[in-house]
Amino acid sequence: TERKKTEAKLYQSEKHLSNLMSSLPGMAYRCRYDHDWTMEFVSQGCLELTGYLSDELILNNKISYAELIHPEDKENVFVTIRESIKKKTPYQIIYRIRTKDSGEKWVWEKGRAIYDDKGNVMCLEGFITDITERKLAEEKIIILAHALKSVSECVCITNMHDKIMFVNKSFSRVYGYSPNEIIGKPISFIRSQKNDPAMVKKIFPETLAGGWTVELINKRKNGEEFRIHLSTSLITDDAGKPIALASVSVEISDNKK
Repeated sequence: TERKKTEAKLYQSEKHLSNLMSSLPGMAYRCRYDHDWTMEFVSQGCLELTGYLSDELILNNKISYAELIHPEDKENVFVTIRESIKKKTPYQIIYRIRTKDSGEKWVWEKGRAIYDDKGNVMCLEGFITDITERKLAEEKIIILAHALKSVSECVCITNMHDKIMFVNKSFSRVYGYSPNEIIGKPISFIRSQKNDPAMVKKIFPETLAGGWTVELINKRKNGEEFRIHLSTSLITDDAGKPIALASVSVEISDNKK
C-alpha cells in the first residue's frame, strides 16, 4: 500500500512536471558535454523552436544540436560553456540557430553542468528560448540611435517634465555643451530671456496636441544668443501613452541677416 501511494505521488509529480515543460516558451534539455551537444532529453518546445521533433534530436537520431548552431557562433558557445564548467558556475549565451525550414533564429540559453561525486561532468541541463523579435527590435533601436546622433539638425529629447534626456552630436556642437553637461537640465536652460513668455508656454501643450513649429532665441554655453527654427513632436509608447517630447532645431541667424 505504501509503495502504491509513493508511486501515485511520483506519477502526479511527473505529470505536473510534464505539463509545466510543455507550456514553457522554449526548450528544456539535458545533453552530454561533447562537441555534438548530444541531447538525452528535450521538452516538447523543441518543435516550435527548431522545427524538429524531440525524437529527431535525441541521441542525434536525425541531426545533432551542434549542427543547428550557426557556424559563426559555434566557437563562442563552446568556449562560454567550457569556461563556466571550469569555474563551476551557470552559463548564459545568446547565439543563432538554423531551423529545419532553413530559417534563422536568435536564442537565449541558460544552463549549468551536473557533476558526479568525483567532480566529473555528467551532463548539461538548461533552457533555450527564442529571442529573435527582441534582437531585431534592439538592432532597429541601434540604427535609429545612430541616425539621431548623425543628422545635421540639432535633436533634443525631453521627458514629460521638460528635463533633457538626449542630445545629438549636432546639438553639442552648436550649443557647446557635452551630453554630460546638459542631460538632466530643464529645457529652459538653453532659452533666452528675450523670448515671449506666452509663446514659450505654448510649446508644451501644442506638442501634446500633435506638434508645433516656432521660431525662438536660444543661447550657447558661452552666452551667445542665436535664433532657431524649432519643430516639436510627441513620443508615445505602444499603448499611445506620452513618454517624451522630441524637438528638432536649425540655426537661422544667418538666414535672418
